[in-house]
Amino acid sequence: MNITSRRLYFLFIVILFLIITYLIILFASGWRFDYETNNFVKVGSLIIETEPSNANIVIDGSQLEDKTPFRKNNMVPGDYHLIISKDNYYDWTKTVSIKSAEAEIISGVVLLAKQDSPTLLYPEFKIQSLFISPDKKIFSIYYNNTLEFISMDDFTSLVKIKLENKINNVIWSQNSNQIIINTDKNEFLLYDIHNASEYINIGIKFNLNIKSLFWDSAEEDVIFINADGKFYRINTFQQTKNEIFSHDDVIYVYNNGIYFISGDGSISILNADGDIINTLPDINADDIIFFQYKGKYLPFSTINSDVLYLYDTKQNTFNIINDHLTNLNWSANGEKILFNNNHEIFIYDINTSEKNLVVRTSTEISSVDWLANENYIIYYQNNQIIMTESWNNNANVYKITVDDVFQSISNDNHTKIFLLSNEGLYSLNY
Repeated sequence: MNITSRRLYFLFIVILFLIITYLIILFASGWRFDYETNNFVKVGSLIIETEPSNANIVIDGSQLEDKTPFRKNNMVPGDYHLIISKDNYYDWTKTVSIKSAEAEIISGVVLLAKQDSPTLLYPEFKIQSLFISPDKKIFSIYYNNTLEFISMDDFTSLVKIKLENKINNVIWSQNSNQIIINTDKNEFLLYDIHNASEYINIGIKFNLNIKSLFWDSAEEDVIFINADGKFYRINTFQQTKNEIFSHDDVIYVYNNGIYFISGDGSISILNADGDIINTLPDINADDIIFFQYKGKYLPFSTINSDVLYLYDTKQNTFNIINDHLTNLNWSANGEKILFNNNHEIFIYDINTSEKNLVVRTSTEISSVDWLANENYIIYYQNNQIIMTESWNNNANVYKITVDDVFQSISNDNHTKIFLLSNEGLYSLNY
């Protein structure tokens, strides 16, 4: 080999060394060659966390050996089709976009247990009505003039109350320990559900022709009553009766606020001393609907209104949500509201005042509720129970066929759902 050849060979080795060194530095810095774009790109990573864990992962049709929780680095930017699966659970799918020098984190993936059909409970009798306690730990079923109270945890029967007259409504105390049963004979019967062998007929006991009544939200033994043209405060434990003022047009009581119809038809809010502290917006008292309160917030609307009012009972202020609604459910922490009309479902964030559309459909929907620690929403449509993710823009949707659901309730963390239909009471457990 002559000197020229040796020089060329040495130069080739140097150039090759520099190229390899440069490629090693690129590789170590997270750069890869993308054959689709014929260019170097900086890689990203994918992190997946599921509940339950140990779920299988398929990326673009390839089954991975790793299971969740999972992390994969050095992924070329682009879209990847992801399937997460586990025996006896519905598959969870999503197209994820890996971006250059970023980690795509998929957390909060809750896999729903697979159920071909809900479980029919108490098939031996026809349930007419379903009621749930404020703490969502007890529900009651009404059948054959019997009101039975059942634990949400293990479905054990707590107590049965046999009634002579039909039930109009069951009014729970805030602590979920007492109930007032309103019958079709305008009786108001007070029971302690832990000692239901005795009861108090409130109208007879306190000599009142009761028009309506409300539990106090703070004191467990206190009831407010419209009766005989007056408004009373009753302590059922002390068995005392005190007149508050001389009219019986109170329509709601909450957080020391007494909501009554003024002479001009407007709705005013009084404190315990009878002083007006606020007036509700221009609302016809005959049309107002109060929804379940949570903490300091009291939501209300009207029958034909396209406005939901969220009244802060501590600050005496209103948040206004511009949407008609037929149903409302609070999140467990009281920071979000799930509400719907006949064709749409929304989630409203109390802290940010943001409203997100979750479902829009041309077919009427009903029985909307949170599901699985609020990671999902459940609703009824076209003889199907539909479950969809509450947080995912491209939500996974699962369906179960069941006929004629007209009422639903859930426990405190929304892992147990009860659906009342013409066929009976069904349960779903998640």
